[in-house]
Amino acid sequence: MVSFFFPKALSDPTPMGLKRINFDELPDQYCEMETLAPLLPGDERSPDLSAIRPLLARTQLERRSLKLVFDADLDGWSPAAFHAKVDGLGAAVVLARTAGGAVLGGYNPEGWIGLGEDRASNGAFLFSWPDGNTKQRAFKIAKVGGPNLAVIDNPSSGPQFGADGLAIPLKPRGQERLAKCKLGSYYARLPDGSRTLFSSGDDPKKAELVSLKVYTADAKGVEWRLEGITWKSVVVEN
Repeated sequence: MVSFFFPKALSDPTPMGLKRINFDELPDQYCEMETLAPLLPGDERSPDLSAIRPLLARTQLERRSLKLVFDADLDGWSPAAFHAKVDGLGAAVVLARTAGGAVLGGYNPEGWIGLGEDRASNGAFLFSWPDGNTKQRAFKIAKVGGPNLAVIDNPSSGPQFGADGLAIPLKPRGQERLAKCKLGSYYARLPDGSRTLFSSGDDPKKAELVSLKVYTADAKGVEWRLEGITWKSVVVEN
């Protein structure tokens, strides 16, 4: 109907003087499910980066070198250790392994700042290799139900995606390595309808982690600037 009444509207790149939105030029506007990002030089030397780089298509980290900023085995299995290493560094990838053999995690486009805010994003996603074989294509799990509660940035907790999508509270007294997962409310289920990222060897609702890492852009961090009435983050290069 638009093309009938306004034959030039769809072919005009700037209808009525307004430039059309090019989602290929705007990262993190949605979760890209089909396209895989190519490896960057040096990624092939790291099994972790070789696994997660393809998942970062059309994200702000797609073409950026990544660095390991948090390793729970080295830095500590606690919320304080986690936030001390990741807060203020911008977009990040969480990568974990379970005792049952699953490799899983999530992408947080907003990063953490540890001020107790809920971070909204349509570009956040979870991922999993339930059998641990990262040579195969991962299950990529998109945010559903709108952008709200994509990530819960709680200073007294570790990474949490949605209210129940993937939560790693890093609670003390023997629960430091416990992760919980329930897909379907804030993040989509797996293609077969499964509601867990974990392996068949794990409890479907909770699993013990044997490793937990976070990768961010290889930069100094993020600087927050006030533009009008909106605070925007800008990556500060090394």
